[in-house]
Amino acid sequence: MTTTWIPTTGITARQRLDDVPVVDLDVHLLEDIPDIATYCDAPWRDVLLSRQSVPPYGGNVRMFPNFPGAWEPRRPVATNAADLRTDLDALSVDYAVLFAEATLGLARQPNRAYAVAIMQAYNRWIMDRYLTRQRGFYGGIMAIPQDPDASAREIETYAGHPNVAGIVLPASGVDPLWGNTKYDPIYAAAEAADIAVLYHAGGSLLLPTLPFQLRQFDTWFTQHTYSHNVSLMATMTSIIGAGVPVRFPKLRLIFIEAGISWVAHMMLRLDWAWEHRREDVPHLVEPPSAYMRRQMFYATQPIEEPESLADIATVIRMIGGEDTVLFASDYPHHDFDHPKKVHDIPFSPDVKRKIMGGNALRALKLPAPIGKAGR
Repeated sequence: MTTTWIPTTGITARQRLDDVPVVDLDVHLLEDIPDIATYCDAPWRDVLLSRQSVPPYGGNVRMFPNFPGAWEPRRPVATNAADLRTDLDALSVDYAVLFAEATLGLARQPNRAYAVAIMQAYNRWIMDRYLTRQRGFYGGIMAIPQDPDASAREIETYAGHPNVAGIVLPASGVDPLWGNTKYDPIYAAAEAADIAVLYHAGGSLLLPTLPFQLRQFDTWFTQHTYSHNVSLMATMTSIIGAGVPVRFPKLRLIFIEAGISWVAHMMLRLDWAWEHRREDVPHLVEPPSAYMRRQMFYATQPIEEPESLADIATVIRMIGGEDTVLFASDYPHHDFDHPKKVHDIPFSPDVKRKIMGGNALRALKLPAPIGKAGR
């Protein structure tokens, strides 16, 4: 199985990154659905073995074809733990937090029992195929909105494993959004286990679920530009408006795959709304930005690329990102970010060390790589 990304041949990032802990908050696995089926309980095992798609749509026709004549570089991408470790070593990545690919669409599955079976099978699969086979691999265990109680039981089952770094809550096609109190069993289990919650952005063209009215967008350019940051903005508004950080004050919440500039906008916008309509959210005893700085973290990919990298440094300072921004590459996707891209942002060596890995070690409560202190 192949996908597209920008090769890194010839980039000598290791010379500059060698002494820095590099924790990649977003490395995707290309799931082998028939392989996952071997971990699935009956009767749903037969459904997967028949190669039906995990989300409620077929996956054989590419959603966004290239225009005729467009050139697209391709290279093989790792589909097993050993090859993935080799690829990440070439990028100077010490620790990788592994995410699903196809099963990130599981929130859109209308059959609750099927969704639970796939969640359980995926969690067994990633544990066996990746988290126990190579050094430096940490996983996000999948949780689903269709059955918060079953998700809470999954958290209780896996959260004690040293290579489980967080609970994945897909931000695509979720209805209601993640602030709803029906999800409190998930948050309570995560807080009790002292494990982070990972909101992963995504898009859905098929369901008219806020904020995914995307059917008017007929290219990747338009759909992707809109979907990922808006999905996290909607999630952020939902969880703050519903008081999730207040009800679960020890919870650590991480937002992934939408860059970071949206965070500054949300801090300013939510604080303004709080000043003008505090009667709507009496449970918020502090400005929303206080919770966003204290309990929330933000992965860099796709890092914004202004003409001057100093502008991104300014944005990071605006949001208190010296302590809350986390490097992510989004391997192996087309918009993959090499660690060097983030490491080159003009910050002091101490701040670079924190953004490249130290903040993630703290947010995920991971030990520092051997020979590389987080701060």
